[in-house]
Amino acid sequence: MAKHTEERQIIDMEKNGLLEIIAAHRTGDALDEIMAQDKDYQEALARQQVAFDRLDELNLQRSRGAQSIRQ
Repeated sequence: MAKHTEERQIIDMEKNGLLEIIAAHRTGDALDEIMAQDKDYQEALARQQVAFDRLDELNLQRSRGAQSIRQ
């Protein structure tokens, strides 16, 4: 009987899209944990931050690229 209830809950979550949300959340958390320990990734993030800081110093927007000047 418990197995039937569990299967029903999974079906209900699939209908509501909750299963995808939960899976995406768990996947994101797992990736964050792995990437936090990856030295190359951390070095790339540091270089990216230096570039973003430089764009800020030049009053350029990072979201639209180096061509846009902040207004």
